[in-house]
Amino acid sequence: MRVTRRLGAMGVLALAALAAACGGSVDDEGGADEAAQQASTNAVTVTAREFSFEANTQTVPAGKVTITLHNRGSIPHDLSVVRTDVAPDKLPVKDGVADIPESKDIDRIHQLRAGARRSVSPELTRGAYVLICNIPAHYQSGMHLALTVE
Repeated sequence: MRVTRRLGAMGVLALAALAAACGGSVDDEGGADEAAQQASTNAVTVTAREFSFEANTQTVPAGKVTITLHNRGSIPHDLSVVRTDVAPDKLPVKDGVADIPESKDIDRIHQLRAGARRSVSPELTRGAYVLICNIPAHYQSGMHLALTVE
């Protein structure tokens, strides 16, 4: 009986060591490891708090861009990728949200709970974009930033 318990415990330890050796992580929303994404030149990590956005970069090369929203606030936030030449804080607003034509709304991360993160990877062409939280009143409270694609 002792031999069986030891072998069982050794198996558990071996699996834990194997998992640690593989590295990387997956968050609770299915996103890839944040450090690996930040190492890529085509990756933008946006940190959301009440009521601001901060990004690791605001300029990326054209092509497939991985945009990760990490909600470090205490309430849900979202992120819309909007193609526009309008200044980040000058989008038209209707009923408390930025009024974005469907053709300009490139991609979106829907409401993300506090502490979670999620990514999207749209193909972006050269030009000006704005990243916004479009939950009512959040955009107007300062949750926006410019993104330039070169």
